[in-house]
Amino acid sequence: MPIPVPVPKTPVNPLNPKNLLTLPPTRPRNPLVAAALLRKAGAHQPSRGAVRAAERRSLRAELLEQTRRHRPAGDP
Repeated sequence: MPIPVPVPKTPVNPLNPKNLLTLPPTRPRNPLVAAALLRKAGAHQPSRGAVRAAERRSLRAELLEQTRRHRPAGDP
């Protein structure tokens, strides 16, 4: 036997302020934290990949300078 369900006499309008659930206001959020999380804030230093690339470039330049300096006079 089906259970009878009460039917509202008038349709419920979800935009009616009487039908809205009101919640107490939450604590105010720190606006600086949100900005920092979006920018992935961290230490002010280059990334590890950038440091490795810079070291690689400087090593290559140093090796090139050493080979130019110690090259015999007859070699082009």
